Amino acid sequence: MGIDVFLTGMMLICFPDQEGCPVLGGNNTAWVVEAKPQTKVCGWDSEYMDTTLELRFRRDQLELKEDPYRLCRDIDDETECNLAAQRNIFIEPYPRPSPSDQELTSSLRSLPRMSNIDLRFKEFSRTLLDSYAPQRIQFRPGVIGAGRRWPPDLIRKRQWFRSNHDSGLLPKELADSVKVSYEKASYLTIENDAGTLLKLAPKPGGREYQVTIRNRGENLKPHEDGRYDDLAYLLWFYRLGTWTTMNGSCPPFKDMDDNRDVVLPRCSRVSGNSSVRCSQYAIEGSTRYWPAMLR
Repeated sequence: MGIDVFLTGMMLICFPDQEGCPVLGGNNTAWVVEAKPQTKVCGWDSEYMDTTLELRFRRDQLELKEDPYRLCRDIDDETECNLAAQRNIFIEPYPRPSPSDQELTSSLRSLPRMSNIDLRFKEFSRTLLDSYAPQRIQFRPGVIGAGRRWPPDLIRKRQWFRSNHDSGLLPKELADSVKVSYEKASYLTIENDAGTLLKLAPKPGGREYQVTIRNRGENLKPHEDGRYDDLAYLLWFYRLGTWTTMNGSCPPFKDMDDNRDVVLPRCSRVSGNSSVRCSQYAIEGSTRYWPAMLR
């Protein structure tokens, strides 16, 4: 049967034995980054940006067996559950997989990595993560890869590169989510420190069963720099680590390009003779933010 869990939004995904990316309890860990309105991040004004952690699933795929705290509501053909108040969240598939069931697939190369965007980035700091990523999701071993490419345009493929035009290791196409497949799971629980928050079970006769946990962003806007879109909102990740800069903190973002020090993911809005907004799906789509992962 099996259940797929997609993790997306402003999250830092860390795996055991991954250098410079801390895990909790020896488990795969998603550090959920908190964006607050009217905050300057690396000198960039976030305006009114805010984030909320949510879980979603289609009701024709999965059945909500338990919801003791009434976290969920039905929206069209989906169920949405608010996880914003939960500090520690545990994803528990049954039967539980063993550490030997962990498999990292080659598709993970499509996920953005902090160390591949601005090469001065060193490593994530547990102290800073505790301060700026107060929610944590621990999830069991599974078959782990990347979700869909972002933006999901089959006609015009978006080409992402660095704002300083250094090619380096940044992929030219990037994915928007981490996909964790629990191939033997007959049901799934979402838990906190006190016990079960939600229990989900596949409905008979289905072909796929998907759960999405996303750190949804409000008032998301790309930074428009000439004919480019720069993903300035990813600066929320930049302050979570140490840097090879003079003071060890993230390079500053400034409004004028000739004074900007920080390097950002960038995409051209022009493709051939037509104008293409590379960031349009970040604003209009369902995920709103990328996750980041440090190799």
